[in-house]
Amino acid sequence: DTHFRLLFVDGRDRKNAMGFLLFEQQGATLAFKGMKVNESFRNKGLSGIFMSIWIVFAAMHGFALTANRIDKPVLSLILMKFHFKPICTNRGFELSEKKGGGICLWHERAEVFKSAFSFRDC
Repeated sequence: DTHFRLLFVDGRDRKNAMGFLLFEQQGATLAFKGMKVNESFRNKGLSGIFMSIWIVFAAMHGFALTANRIDKPVLSLILMKFHFKPICTNRGFELSEKKGGGICLWHERAEVFKSAFSFRDC
């Protein structure tokens, strides 16, 4: 299997990347692996645009789509917006969009965030 990265740049300057989307080719299927939107470009709806470009790219080249296990709740929410179905829904986290943009992640026990997510994700 082969791993790929779609790099999204602002203009022609690769040093000023807006972010990237990672995926893996598994035969006739492209498997979503992850995505990053660089901090200065966040809260502008780019994750949905990145995902849309990947979906169109796959359709143009005849690939089916899938996603491997995603332990990032925000990425899981984006995938669900594009009609990917979660395999496991019993982790106890609640995820929703805040009015005016942003994401709200909640769990009744705050200490689970320390074990479930890295510091960068909290």
